Amino acid sequence: MGGARKRKAPLIEDCAVVPLPQDGDCFYKCIARAYASAGLSASDEANEIMLNDKENEVKRLRRCVSRRVDDGVFAQFAVAHQAGLDDYAFMRRLPDAAALRAKLCVSGAESGATRCVWANEFEISTLCDVLELTALIVDESAAENSRFLVVPGREDKRRLQRRCFVVLLRTARSHYNLGAFDDRSLFE
Repeated sequence: MGGARKRKAPLIEDCAVVPLPQDGDCFYKCIARAYASAGLSASDEANEIMLNDKENEVKRLRRCVSRRVDDGVFAQFAVAHQAGLDDYAFMRRLPDAAALRAKLCVSGAESGATRCVWANEFEISTLCDVLELTALIVDESAAENSRFLVVPGREDKRRLQRRCFVVLLRTARSHYNLGAFDDRSLFE
């Protein structure tokens, strides 16, 4: 991550922005880059095996999340869509949990930002849970009193034993960049 002059993150002293493309895979790329900054593979840490030689880290992380979709998760996504939430418009063509699992595996870098599912609460909290990771999210476009958000996984008891942290910088339109301190992005 070193070399080029880095833009400083607003609101966090000494935090550099690691910019990532707005292709729908930004959250997954943030996690992959954070782990790589510590010499690790996020998908290996999640015990997500590589299915073929062409499968990259983002595809493996997406599959890791999709495998945790059940009928209850599908029902929650369907309710969000029925409530008219824009982030769930993709649900209009998905008849069941299996279709949602397949849709979550679609990479934006490979098929286009409008053909994939951008990470929302379920995807973020699920990956944090699997990786025993805490995401410190700085929302640059939120109101001043709600710019900082902490997303632990749902299994908080395990988190007390192993605490890894990552800083995610959320910009407009649900895009994430990675925060870095001295070229590191994963902290214990």
